[in-house]
Amino acid sequence: MVGELDEALESGAISVVFQPKLRLAEQSIDSGECLVRWESPLLGRISPADFIPELEEKGRIDDLTMFVLREALERRDDAIALGKRLNLTVNVSAQLLADAGFIGKMVDTLEAAATRSMGGLTLEITESAPLVDS
Repeated sequence: MVGELDEALESGAISVVFQPKLRLAEQSIDSGECLVRWESPLLGRISPADFIPELEEKGRIDDLTMFVLREALERRDDAIALGKRLNLTVNVSAQLLADAGFIGKMVDTLEAAATRSMGGLTLEITESAPLVDS
């Protein structure tokens, strides 16, 4: 699967879907979680539970995370352009917190997105990789 990552990202086989969070009292949607999906032409739908641990193990989870982040920023900006404030959550592997280059990649991605607003983004640390004090 790791060998197919670049092609899957380029071809659109990997996509981001948005799980909205509904505020019942106001009957509105003001936030959502970005979820990654992989539809392989050979293997069909691949569960994130199957490919994310492999990408973490092979050191490729940062590529996927930056892809999801770019998609989230684009969708958030689309909502802002329509006059809606939308907070989106992007999952980040705990493994990336130990990567010295991760913050720089995040900053570069945020700057390249030319976002309308720097707010409206939440990073959620996933439990798939343990935090290690080193």
